[in-house]
Amino acid sequence: MNIREAGYDETWLQKEIEKNPSILGFDNVKLNLREKSQPTGGRIDFLLIDQDEQKMYETEIMLGSTNPDHIIRVIEYWDIEKKRYQNYDHYPVLVAEDFERRFFNVIQLFGHFIPIIAIKIMLIEVGGKKSVISTRIYSEQIDQELEPEINTVNEEYWVNNAPEVVESAREFLNLAYPNIFSNLKINYSVKSYISLLYNGEIYFKFDISRNGPIFVFYISEKDENGIKETKKIFMENNFNYKEKTWHGHHPFVLSVSKEIIQDKKTMFLKLAELSKKSYE
Repeated sequence: MNIREAGYDETWLQKEIEKNPSILGFDNVKLNLREKSQPTGGRIDFLLIDQDEQKMYETEIMLGSTNPDHIIRVIEYWDIEKKRYQNYDHYPVLVAEDFERRFFNVIQLFGHFIPIIAIKIMLIEVGGKKSVISTRIYSEQIDQELEPEINTVNEEYWVNNAPEVVESAREFLNLAYPNIFSNLKINYSVKSYISLLYNGEIYFKFDISRNGPIFVFYISEKDENGIKETKKIFMENNFNYKEKTWHGHHPFVLSVSKEIIQDKKTMFLKLAELSKKSYE
């Protein structure tokens, strides 16, 4: 749902974020300053801070689609603030309702040497109540989670080094096969992730992060209804996720565990079904 068409403006969105910065998906962040003046002119929308991790997020908000000015502005503010507060790690954050492909490619290019973060926001209505949700569609961490790896290992390697990832992958496999997939197979041969293959194609990945197992599953980039339905399922289950566009696919990245998959059995069955349907 378009925020402006729903009768709201950028000031309303800024106030919503000011009341609850966690809308943007960051853990433990607080609002440090809003509309902070810059020596080069202009004002940064938000300077968010994570005192525990010593991180600052120079954040610019935009309704509609991002544009070159939006990108340049946030990088300029990021450069100023990181020189001013040198004891913190700094991240330029772009927040918009849409990221056109050519500008998303520019953000990815900058991401090779600037820790830029892109967050897509959306206004949705559930049970007659409108809410703002956000998904991180680009960051260095997401690229690392989705980067292919060719180092060959085996099941023993995974059991010895990341047993919780193995447990999560097996739990999901037992759920999706044969309930949704007729011949889903588990593959331990890659060092960076465990994959589940259907007809020889990767549909699901499991990896490890600092916070535990990560689950990656795919919806076709062309399947707009499937993407919307997936987000709706997450909203209904109050479940956090990340997303991005990647080589014709729309991956969703979740933090999981064996217990979470068991507890959210119905949700994970629906996700498996949507992924399979998306590529039929």
